[in-house]
Amino acid sequence: MIPDTHKKVWTAVSSTVDAVRIMVRLPMMLFAPFFLSAQEMEAVQSAICGVNKSNISNLYHKEMERIANISGTTGVEAFVAYGRKFGLSDGSGETMWSIYDEIVEGRGKMAARSVEAVAYLQLWQDLVGNTLGGFQRGTLKGNKREEQNVIFEVLFFLYYFPLYIFMAIGTLMLKCLPANGFFYKLVNFINTLFAIVWNLPLGLIGLLFLPFFMCFKASPAALPARAAGRGYSTVPDGDSESGDSTYTTTLDKPTVEAKVGIRFGSNTSAQVIITNIKSGSIASKSDLEIGDVVHSINGQGLSGLTPREAASALLSSSGIIMIEASHDASSVVSEEATV
Repeated sequence: MIPDTHKKVWTAVSSTVDAVRIMVRLPMMLFAPFFLSAQEMEAVQSAICGVNKSNISNLYHKEMERIANISGTTGVEAFVAYGRKFGLSDGSGETMWSIYDEIVEGRGKMAARSVEAVAYLQLWQDLVGNTLGGFQRGTLKGNKREEQNVIFEVLFFLYYFPLYIFMAIGTLMLKCLPANGFFYKLVNFINTLFAIVWNLPLGLIGLLFLPFFMCFKASPAALPARAAGRGYSTVPDGDSESGDSTYTTTLDKPTVEAKVGIRFGSNTSAQVIITNIKSGSIASKSDLEIGDVVHSINGQGLSGLTPREAASALLSSSGIIMIEASHDASSVVSEEATV
């Protein structure tokens, strides 16, 4: 299980901007059950939940999958693929939009818009849980992420903790419901009402701050940022048709103690990948991107090394550092380490 302090969470800026993105899709969230089946809705949301690794959402969807009577991906492959790409790119990946177009062709425009709406509903639920968890099991225990602001975390906790209690109680109550599409859609409708109550005020506040973010080019991407400093840019996809895209880049690390601004993780092939690049850092000035596989550091191969061991290799280096990497990462499934 990925620690709460390493999961994707909101900061003051990203939560405000996302509140606007979610707010404008609230009406479509209410109408989504009329255009999608329970299986299609759950396929999208479970896939996003699998990327964001929210503890409360995982428990919630364990029951929702049963209620939706979904087993496997047969018949909902496009919806699973869309949810996966949406989760990895925070709603902006090029591959995600190509799948969206496929859904438009196969199920119609309203169904595709409904898919997008339920995806944002899941993003909201996941990041509420992750941000609260990061504060409770990270900051309060003296392990605050350096990109977080304590004042924001406290205000966020006070605002959203009552909702977290409702979510926990509601998840327990789901065990009493039978496997039935009507009950699934009813629960999803109630979840949307909670989103309206809690997100709408923040969305309206976010509208007031949008000109400020645009003027100062504040990055709205959720953390760990999928494309640091570039907002909601495309995540490098492992299924790219470009083939082998291995490249070499350099980092100018003046001293051993200098922070590079990279967080390493590992993918399903046990390769070391980049899961976050801090905006304005040494790494952000290189060709490295979120999701890239890192093959070697100064000629030292990383095959078989854990993210922490790879971080140690970079941490102990200084001067001009040569890094060999490629754009062919898959999902993060294990520990992470920051340099």
